[in-house]
Amino acid sequence: RKTSLNIQNLASAAVNDVDSRDYVIESELRKRIDEAIARLPEKCRKIFILNQIEGIRPAKIAIMENISIRTVENHIGKAYRLLRQDLGDMLFVIFLLSIIR
Repeated sequence: RKTSLNIQNLASAAVNDVDSRDYVIESELRKRIDEAIARLPEKCRKIFILNQIEGIRPAKIAIMENISIRTVENHIGKAYRLLRQDLGDMLFVIFLLSIIR
């Protein structure tokens, strides 16, 4: 009985350790992504956030910003390109984490 209790405690501690590690990794990834978004050029960042985070469609953003839909799409594409360059190493880490689980 005592042995099974110790095994349960060890298992519980191991699960908590994995949860803590996952939380730390997720927090670090979120921080790096937020920092990369903050480094985008101002207009590009604003349009990216409106579209990808707030879910506003390009046509509406175009009206809000008094620019063409094509210009909005160009800013979104530029944001993705810059984020991909900036976060290249992080994409590899995310891939590794996904196959470990």
